[in-house]
Amino acid sequence: MPIKGFDGYVVNENGEVMNLKRGRLLTVSYGKRIKMCVKGKEYLTSAPRVLYAAIHGIDPREIGRDFIIINTGRKLSVRTLKVIQRRDILGIYNRKGTFQSPYANREEEYSVIISFSTCAKNLDVEGMWKIFNKVKPKIMKTIERFVKSEEDKESHFQHLCAYIIDGIVEGRYIVPEPARYARRMFKSRIANRSIESLLP
Repeated sequence: MPIKGFDGYVVNENGEVMNLKRGRLLTVSYGKRIKMCVKGKEYLTSAPRVLYAAIHGIDPREIGRDFIIINTGRKLSVRTLKVIQRRDILGIYNRKGTFQSPYANREEEYSVIISFSTCAKNLDVEGMWKIFNKVKPKIMKTIERFVKSEEDKESHFQHLCAYIIDGIVEGRYIVPEPARYARRMFKSRIANRSIESLLP
């Protein structure tokens, strides 16, 4: 199938993208993404997004950042594509109540790592939210060092976690342990003065 806006590239029903000029399939890398070039500019995107766009005859870039295209099966195909709105990721958090306390020992920490990895592998957004809330006190300790307003603290926590989950679902991030990853990301954003990018 041709890919609108990317002359010289085609995609098959399994989401494999071929560069017709070079006669080869593109390698999936860059955090489970593929790289295409148009008019000298590089474009990084996911195979599910390209396949979805080709099926519907639209430019992958026209789908916009408000939507995530994911693969719900073991292998990518037309039937396993699913569209998720980014706001729904945060919406799942807002529908949930109070979650469990953070882990207290090494054994429980390993359990969290295994559980979170399983949720990430299965793209279980609700499951990832539950685990983020389980380790929330650990994450909040870092946020509280830089943010004073209670309302702002909660907002930063929610959007930080939603941002990470978004990245996992899209294949940009691989997160082995959620609390440390979230704390490092928050401190990195503070250091680079780009914390606003985590907020809507």
